[in-house]
Amino acid sequence: MMQKHISKNFRYPELAQEMGIQGRVNTTFIIKNDGTIGTIQKRGPHDVLEKEAVRILSKLPKITPGKQRGSAVKVSFAIPITFKLQ
Repeated sequence: MMQKHISKNFRYPELAQEMGIQGRVNTTFIIKNDGTIGTIQKRGPHDVLEKEAVRILSKLPKITPGKQRGSAVKVSFAIPITFKLQ
């Protein structure tokens, strides 16, 4: 479901296309107890690609939070987003 959301909301930044920038942005974020997305950390080849990755992840709908002993808990999650020119 996460990959489906990323591909649906994916927009290659125009500036990155013009400059020929491509690569992988590694992202990590927290899924809070209530299912919302917390702090997003990113590391990629260029700031433009990092901003697009954050934009995509910030649009995620509420996610079912992790459970521990029956209680909702926050969970760390990591997903790479690859930007590749055609």
